[in-house]
Amino acid sequence: MKYSAATLFAGAAIAGAAVLPPSTVCGENVNIAGYTFEFDNTGANSFSFNVTGVDGIPVTCSTGKVEPGLTIPSKVFGCGDSKYAFSVGTDGSNGVDLSNPQYDITLYKETGPGVGLWAETHIPSACARSEETSPLACSQVSTVYGFLLNCT
Repeated sequence: MKYSAATLFAGAAIAGAAVLPPSTVCGENVNIAGYTFEFDNTGANSFSFNVTGVDGIPVTCSTGKVEPGLTIPSKVFGCGDSKYAFSVGTDGSNGVDLSNPQYDITLYKETGPGVGLWAETHIPSACARSEETSPLACSQVSTVYGFLLNCT
């Protein structure tokens, strides 16, 4: 039997395509922009940021104004009508540290009923007061902060 080279290469390509290993990458790269938080003498009272995922559409995530202050670690807050949600925590300690106002954000994305992606990250921020009695206003140091939401 004679086979042409084209037939052999086409057959090898089809067979090779069928046995490729599955992708080992599982997750979604997201970007955080506009991360801000504010606190006063009652503690942290608002967090807000925009998250942009694979679809490229920014979604606003916000706690809104929480009085008399947000309990840290916080409950989970939804990000509008999107599949994203988040909570606020500190890096291993409880409560609000007014001398070092750095917080961790845990971001979640629902990908199906009872399943999703998540990651905890620390977004470096800097804080300032406009007046001595005004709330401390903090915002992210870099314009955009990117990280990977992992499979759960």
